[in-house]
Amino acid sequence: LSKLSLEHNEFTGTLPITVGNMTSLKRFNINSNYFEGGIPEEIGHLTRLVEWSCENNRDLGGSIPDSMSKLTDLETLSLNDIALNGTIPSFLGSLVNLQKLDLQYNDLYGTIPTELNKLTKLRILGLRSNLLKGPSPDGLCDLGLSQYTADCATECKCCNLCIDESEKSCIFTNVCTCSGCESNKENI
Repeated sequence: LSKLSLEHNEFTGTLPITVGNMTSLKRFNINSNYFEGGIPEEIGHLTRLVEWSCENNRDLGGSIPDSMSKLTDLETLSLNDIALNGTIPSFLGSLVNLQKLDLQYNDLYGTIPTELNKLTKLRILGLRSNLLKGPSPDGLCDLGLSQYTADCATECKCCNLCIDESEKSCIFTNVCTCSGCESNKENI
């Protein structure tokens, strides 16, 4: 089994630790269910994963497990709106094949790790609607991102569009035309 899509099924309960036994999986989609209890450490056994999408499981919670550092083939990691908490782990910078990293709509706090600058293949970075603060790491805007969304509290260096004034969120790109959201607000 190389692809498993369980999206929009209204599944409930915890993700079973036996998910780690599906070591041949390359694509795993569990979007829009009602899972809870956190991401099991056993997810790190899925070392062939290229895409993992776990969006809109609003009660999943927990933090990003350290075992995910083993998922070096990942190109897409979508963990938005799953009630993640804690900080963004620096090991995400070692997942050098990532092209999309979406951690929007969670309760992540702290700063954006400098190690994300190592993700030279990254094109989409979603961090908006978290509790992140401080400056975006130097070099992040130089990665050639086509889209980078984050809260303005991250002191963006390459913000070019505020998309939601009530949330003070911005879209950032590699076109660094302003020093922060307050200096260049446009509503879409």
